[in-house]
Amino acid sequence: MRASHESAFADWLKLELPGQKEDLTEYFASLKEDLPRLIETWIRLTPYRGYVPTAVRAADRALFQADLTILLEVVRVGLGVSNPGPVD
Repeated sequence: MRASHESAFADWLKLELPGQKEDLTEYFASLKEDLPRLIETWIRLTPYRGYVPTAVRAADRALFQADLTILLEVVRVGLGVSNPGPVD
């Protein structure tokens, strides 16, 4: 299972941002949650940081986090969701 997670993670990182955005949007749609609230929560709490395989290189971890930060902002702005600001 770990190898599968690492492979899926590496494949996702190889996608360009539009492909990552499409994948993320499909994932969010599958959750059947209120999308604006979900985006706001993900920006504030950054749960995606826990989705990185433990054996991944620091550079890949940083790239994943940077990509998610960008993608969440793109989706947030597209939905007109206000910026939740930093967690206190």
